[in-house]
Amino acid sequence: KTDANGKYSFSDLPPDTNFKVTKVHPKDWINGKDSAGDKGGNVSDDQIADVTLSSGDDAKEYNFGLRKPATLAGKVYHDRNDDGNIDADEEGVPTVTVKITWTDKDGQEQSKTTTTAPDGTYLFTDLPPDTTFKVTKVHPEGWKDGKDTVGDKGGDNPEEDVLGSVTLKSGDEAKEYNFGVHTPVSANPTPVP
Repeated sequence: KTDANGKYSFSDLPPDTNFKVTKVHPKDWINGKDSAGDKGGNVSDDQIADVTLSSGDDAKEYNFGLRKPATLAGKVYHDRNDDGNIDADEEGVPTVTVKITWTDKDGQEQSKTTTTAPDGTYLFTDLPPDTTFKVTKVHPEGWKDGKDTVGDKGGDNPEEDVLGSVTLKSGDEAKEYNFGVHTPVSANPTPVP
């Protein structure tokens, strides 16, 4: 097993032998880049093979890279004063559909969809790191559109109901990607005398 610093070593290996080093993938991590060290070898997923060591060889830097998935969270809320800030008297709006999209390393569009909780919050987990995301709110019926707010990892607000250009790195926990709505639309407006 690796030590507290992630290092490992094997000693007393027989010389003039071909070795294969394999990593058992740890839970809650995403594969990163693996690299063969100073004595060569062939790298594949979680494995470095064809490492031939001669007598006295001290092979180094046979490394396995890992990355943590990212998360992104926010809230859909009743922005009573339409100022783009969540005030103490402004409640969340439940059961609103929120979608996150990105392009994977093969150029294919990927997405996840969720609905807001009773308090208006939403959360996307297990997002691939080193990726740029777009978050879209499906506008809830009976509400007027309010201000949308970019969270703590940056991004932009290119159009209503969209927060884009959010680039997340390994282990990022992006927060406060919020969507405001306001003034529920009355189905039977009071006539003005």
